[in-house]
Amino acid sequence: MPRVLITTSHRPTQRTRSFVKDLVNVIPSSLRFTRGKATFTHLAIAAHDLGADRVVIVSNRKGNPAVIDIYRLVFIPRTAQLFSLEKICRIMLKGVKLSREARHIQRLNTLNFNVYITYPEDETAEKLVECFTQGLYFHVLGSSKPSRPYILAEVVPKPKAYLEVRFKTDQGVFVGPVIRVSRVEICIR
Repeated sequence: MPRVLITTSHRPTQRTRSFVKDLVNVIPSSLRFTRGKATFTHLAIAAHDLGADRVVIVSNRKGNPAVIDIYRLVFIPRTAQLFSLEKICRIMLKGVKLSREARHIQRLNTLNFNVYITYPEDETAEKLVECFTQGLYFHVLGSSKPSRPYILAEVVPKPKAYLEVRFKTDQGVFVGPVIRVSRVEICIR
């Protein structure tokens, strides 16, 4: 299974670092990378060295996770830097609820899990699902039969013009963060 490298922007807050830890917990074959002063070129090289072909960067605003940018690793032959990151999509967050803040949510080792996603008929939800399937290798439930063990990412529309993403196992146990999405921008198709 392809690997996903998850990191933060420069100078993350503790809440953003905890959110990244929660994301690593629900996205199988993902790795947490402490960014430090690493540039995009250094991130691309680190992703290649660790066997990842996707890079997720979580940025914060006013102390909270605000943006999730998903990139793919691109090989550039006959250049000095060899690798580059190409943005797949950007997810603008309205807010998050960390697993430590919700008492009913558990932390599990999800290394051998598959991730499936369900969603309503909605333009923003469809963009979000496209972002998750292309960028994070989620499978759309219904297009393929789920193989156990698996995590189900449920996209639920909320009345105040945002979407909520919740993760639960095949036994119905909630895991990971609850993500509130306000907008999704697809950068490449």
